[in-house]
Amino acid sequence: MKNVSIKLKFRRSVNPEKEGSLIYQLIYERKVCRITSKYKIFNHEWDEATGQILFSSLDSSRDSQLGMIRFNVDWELHQLCKIVDTLALSGQEWTFSDLTSHFNSFIDKDSSVFHFIQMQIQRKKQLGKVRSSETYQATLNSFMSFRCGVDLTFDMIDSELMELYEAELQNRGLTRNTSSFYLRILRTNYKLAVEKGLTQDCHPFKRVYCGIDKTVKRSLSFAKIKQIKELDLSLTPSLDFARDMFLFSFCTRGMSFVDMAYLKKKDLKNGYLTYRRKKTGQLLTVEWTRQMQDIIDKYPINPTQYLLPLILREDGSERRQYQNQMMKINRHLKDIASLIKLPVSLSLYYSRHSWATIARGKDIPLSVISEALGHDSELLGELKIRFFTPMVWKLRIRQGKRVRQQVPFMPDLLFVYDSRKVLDPLVEQIATLQYRFVKGGNHQPMTVRNADMERFIRAVDAMNNPCFYTPEEINPDMLGKKVRIVGGLLDGYEGCLQKMQGSRIKRLFVELPNLLTATVEVQPEFIQVLR
Repeated sequence: MKNVSIKLKFRRSVNPEKEGSLIYQLIYERKVCRITSKYKIFNHEWDEATGQILFSSLDSSRDSQLGMIRFNVDWELHQLCKIVDTLALSGQEWTFSDLTSHFNSFIDKDSSVFHFIQMQIQRKKQLGKVRSSETYQATLNSFMSFRCGVDLTFDMIDSELMELYEAELQNRGLTRNTSSFYLRILRTNYKLAVEKGLTQDCHPFKRVYCGIDKTVKRSLSFAKIKQIKELDLSLTPSLDFARDMFLFSFCTRGMSFVDMAYLKKKDLKNGYLTYRRKKTGQLLTVEWTRQMQDIIDKYPINPTQYLLPLILREDGSERRQYQNQMMKINRHLKDIASLIKLPVSLSLYYSRHSWATIARGKDIPLSVISEALGHDSELLGELKIRFFTPMVWKLRIRQGKRVRQQVPFMPDLLFVYDSRKVLDPLVEQIATLQYRFVKGGNHQPMTVRNADMERFIRAVDAMNNPCFYTPEEINPDMLGKKVRIVGGLLDGYEGCLQKMQGSRIKRLFVELPNLLTATVEVQPEFIQVLR
């Protein structure tokens, strides 16, 4: 781009109540060309000194719109630079008219992976899915770093690229679960792009790990909790505060930190704390104790509507305040762990998991533990019980808009892996958990062979677009050739292909006998027809 200057400019509106236009200004051989973009902002949203869009901390919805505008503008500026480079390398004379023509025909943001994911981030923010938007943003940042900021199209995503990305994540020291987390989000966006017709599905994620490894639950003994409580931290207020928030979570039956941060003063009435979980929306009630009150009394009254001194300003930055507090507290908890020679990286999660483990050891009814944790499936996780729910994508209406949402294929179906000795008390005390009994089996719970279950979970989690069927939905006309899978995640599995007229996609039936059947995509090179 020798002797070419490209800058973003703003043409102010004469009327301050109306929006002005963002303009791309190019200077070449002392000639000036201005291309008016389709993006508009208000006068007060432009910083003339830096040539940047300004954000308002008082209006998060407008900030979301401005973020989208800035991303689009940056992307188009990048395309302008590429066009100028291409014209310069051609060795032929070119004019601003040539550049403008190329620019108007070149813009195709839907083909940009970076732009596509950013649009999904903005969409999630508009739907109020803030946490989900943050995980998407983290994935985008990670992938952009891997690509050194160089954008690409969905057609350029293949198995080799995803293998290289997975290797890069592992070289950064990330765990397999963390790298799988990023890859699953990329896979979700890729599938959505396929659905929108932006690319043909070439199954680029078939050689990378997109599953979830079982992790060790983070819990402490009651003796360690007591040791943390009895520490003298009066000379280190920051550590003292972190310890108090940790203990408050423990005293409130393992309350999550996000729920603590958003507790309101009005939630405390008549000796009980009543709040709604951010994660599940479930309404929970906790008896208010002397220990909780002692923690509150240690600190000045919060000037906001919130109970704890975690969110101190109501200016649109509440979520940022909560996140900053969580990071600081977790950092200080690691220092506390060092003081008592605790061989773990202590964090707020330990409080929640510790309460569930200690409560179970003290024979507190499982129904109480379940209610405290806020969700039956979450209870199973806290008690280190493996479970699996077949999930499908459905269109749902939210706030008048159609949105894709992952929901259980059968709302009342949950596969749980453990012994009757462990599960019987759960089923007895928690009304929402019930066995499915074998017909004519004198109240004998239905079971699935371990090998069948493991193969089914592996197929459903790793393959693209599983479809589920109940036994009565399967008829002989759906069954195609008997095949054996040679290679891949289903190596050695024998079953039937699904008859699909006119389709190039091969789908295999994977069965849980008499319970559930899934069809999953398989690569033709893995299929061996049996005679």
